[in-house]
Parts: sequence; structure tokens; C-alpha cells
Amino acid sequence: MQQKKRRIAFIHDEFPGGGGERVTIDVANFLVAAGYDVFVFAGKFCKEKVSSEITLNLQVIELPERYVEQSKIDADAIVESVNRLNINVLVSVGRRMLFINDILQKTHCKYVYALHSIPFWEAELILDRARRRGMVSWISKLEWYLISYPKYVWFKKAFRKIRAMYKETYQLADRYVVLCDAYKDELIRRLSLDAHDTKLRVIPNSERKVKLVNWDKKQQLLFVGRMSYVDKRVDRLIDIWRKIFNQLPDWELILVGDGEEREKLEKKVKLEGLERVRFVGFSDNVGSYYREAAILCLVSTFEGWPLCLTEAQANGVVPIAFDCSAGVHHILSPSGKNGVLIPPFDLDRYADSLLKLIKNPELLQEMRNDIVKKAEEYSIDVVGRRWIELLDELCV
Repeated sequence: MQQKKRRIAFIHDEFPGGGGERVTIDVANFLVAAGYDVFVFAGKFCKEKVSSEITLNLQVIELPERYVEQSKIDADAIVESVNRLNINVLVSVGRRMLFINDILQKTHCKYVYALHSIPFWEAELILDRARRRGMVSWISKLEWYLISYPKYVWFKKAFRKIRAMYKETYQLADRYVVLCDAYKDELIRRLSLDAHDTKLRVIPNSERKVKLVNWDKKQQLLFVGRMSYVDKRVDRLIDIWRKIFNQLPDWELILVGDGEEREKLEKKVKLEGLERVRFVGFSDNVGSYYREAAILCLVSTFEGWPLCLTEAQANGVVPIAFDCSAGVHHILSPSGKNGVLIPPFDLDRYADSLLKLIKNPELLQEMRNDIVKKAEEYSIDVVGRRWIELLDELCV
């Protein structure tokens, strides 16, 4: 008697755009090749962006409303589809769903929660928003530094609520996936978990192999990502470029991506008279920029597992970043071999390290060889096998 195919469904707010969604596509294709049926639940209008290439191996189910994580209507639609399609395992990617408990009570599937960011990133977000609200006048600044900030830091007002949410999600999940061992250790410590609990698993994001790496790079510094202030802080990169651009007359800074900060950043570049800065906006062909650039610059305040770093490594683009999280540290370690780590958030140190790297072409070439090898650690063969091991445990 032929064994029934095991059925897995991933949940995304938006699909297929974004780094986490790209990883889901790669993992889904690997699972299909291994004999799984794979589905993706995604918010309203997603099918307008889904290509026929994506739907060759996986089935995309468009939900009634756009923001899946907060929608009771979408939750009900997921329940109906899970029961009708006999889904074995539901994988929620990224953010916590408000109605996940309701879904699990009305279905018989196993539940995997995959945290695709730094643990407790929400606390950093709340803290930053409060800090920015406090920068309006000198009185509000004083209030922030003397009253509000100590409350946020020492009494952890926001963190208590966030911790409770994490604890609840962990209790509901049959498996809880994080991106690296350091994130696992942090959850164990902050949630007071059993260190030997097999529920908590480490699976990094996968990286696609570049078939033909271009070793003949142009004199270009590259930024790839969303232009937002809270996390990406692209203004830091503009300030770093101001410190060094006169010493690099043949180099240019290329910024790929869009976001609410772009207009402000363009004005900053113009106002400060900075030369050879090119904003190219959103691109469907980011690979063409990785192919040409020599160095990738990341200046974020916090990151979970920045795919731009592993994408750069796979393309032989040497990455440099502030050592702002365990994920960044893991990808670029050891510094000087797999990339360059800078103490947060020392702009002078960053600028000096960039200059030293640029003026040492032999080191740049040596690091290119090392980082391409490093990227192989995150190949879909390696990452996909970890997912199959996890899913096979749940589909017994």
C-alpha cells in the first residue's frame, strides 16, 4: 500500500516578496523533491505577485484579508483549508498569529513556529519609538533621559508583556525554530526553559548557490535592504561615506532598496554635498548588484539573520557590519576571514576599517575565497535536511 504524502503548510502575511519568503520557497521546493505536498497561506492580493515558476511545486492559498496575523476571518479560512486538505504540519513564519490558539483547537495538525528575527526584537522597537518621541524638544529630551528611559530599561515595562507572548507561543508550538545557537540560549534563559527540551530547534536561513561567481569586482560599496530608521539606520552609512569619499575618488556607494527614509536620505546626501552616491530603489534583480560590487555594508541597530550578508558571501562580496546581534556575529565570524565585524556603533572605526579593506586588494581577494566557502554552510541541501528531520518527527 502506497504511503500517503505528508502535507505541510506555511503561513505568511506577504508572499512571495521578502527574504523570509524567499527562504520558504527554497525550503518548500526541497520538501516537494523529498515527497511532501507543500502549501502556503498568504494574505489577500498575494496571487497578483506569485509567478508560475513558484506554483510549479507549491500551492498558494490566498486568504480573504491581507494581514493574516491579526485577522479572525483569515484564521477561520485557515481552519477550513487545513481540515479539508488534511494538512499534517502548520508552520507559522516570523510573527506571532493572534488567533493561532483558535486554529489549533479546531484542527488536528502539528504546529511549528519559526522565529525569523532576533528574539524579543519587539522590545527594541518599542524602546526606539519611545526614544524618538522624546526627541521633540529639550523638555521632552530631559523627561526621556531622567524618567522614561530608566523605566523602560530598569523596570522593563514593555518586556514583561512581550515575554508573556513568547512564553504562550512556545507552549502552543510542537516545535519552535530559531536561527542560531545563541538565540536558542537566549530563549532558554529569558523564558526559563529546560535546556534539554527537544522542542527548541536551530535551523538557519538557507542561501542559494551562485553558479558563476564574478571575481572581477567593480569599485563599489553596496547596501541592500529596506530604508527604515528603527532597524536599518542607513543614515549611518551616509555619515560613514562622508568621512571617506574624498579619499576614494574611484569608488561609489550604491543603495538598493526603498522605504520611508529614502527621501530624507537623498536630501541628506544632497545637502552635505556627497558625491558618487546612487539610490536605485527597489529591484527585482538584486543579483546584478551583488555580481558587480566589491563590499557590502550593513549598519543596522539590530538584525536577526540578515540575508544580505549570506547573499553577499555567496556572490563573493565582502560584508562589513556592526556586531549588533548573535546572528550577524555568527555569519561573519571570524572577523577578518568571513567578513568584518565592527563594535556597535562606532562610525569612525567602521570608516577606518573600510579604508583598510579597500586599500588592501590582496586581503579582499583572499576574503572573497573564504566567504564563498562560508556560504555553503547555508546551502538548501544542509538547511533542507534539518527541516525534513524536524517534520519527520511530527508526521509519525
